[in-house]
Amino acid sequence: MREAFVSGVGWVSSAGLGTGRGSTPFSWGDGPLPSIKRSQVFSEPHPRFGRLDRYSRLGVAAIAMALRDAGLEGFDLGGERASLIASTVHGCLHTDIAFLDGMRERGIGGASPQLFAYTLSNSLLGEAAIEFGFTGETCLFNEAHLTGKAALKAAIRRIEEHESRIVTTGICDLGAPGLLASDGGCGGALFFVLTLAPNGTPYGRIAAQAGNLLFEGEPVKDMIELAGRLGR
Repeated sequence: MREAFVSGVGWVSSAGLGTGRGSTPFSWGDGPLPSIKRSQVFSEPHPRFGRLDRYSRLGVAAIAMALRDAGLEGFDLGGERASLIASTVHGCLHTDIAFLDGMRERGIGGASPQLFAYTLSNSLLGEAAIEFGFTGETCLFNEAHLTGKAALKAAIRRIEEHESRIVTTGICDLGAPGLLASDGGCGGALFFVLTLAPNGTPYGRIAAQAGNLLFEGEPVKDMIELAGRLGR
């Protein structure tokens, strides 16, 4: 049985930004996502944050919350080989559409180089790796539904095989754009910090066994359910 310690959890949902050890209980709804301000994520001026596309900003903010909750204030991973693994449904589709809309309105010369830099869904992971010092594997899974199960199982495997001592794993999605919004997709970002050894006072152990996920020996169906148990 593969297992790891859950040492931190952070999120950005329609209810706002939060951490498992914060005062606001975890909530995951289908309302509009908040506009994320730099001051909510970083205490110091951060010129790059404002230039990120919405998708990357959403994920970077939730990763920051999770690292903070794990006691990694200042986002110092201590030289550890830390990995970053996530799942998404729509990825950077909102950014892709905005980029193409700009070309349609202004021609090829009107294409935005700033948006073009974010027309790959894994650009989010690159930004987070640069910001927080992840030096291990980065991997993004595409899911039909935003469960995060594939990312969570892969993260546990990395820990169990000692490929990484710290893995931050989660889900990040802006929801379906435009005409696709009828698919009922819910936007938000939710990340967990998994560690090989206890970091501070962990929430408990997460394990993968026979294709199932177990938290403290009890079945858990996806990341959202897991966060609900931790962020009360």
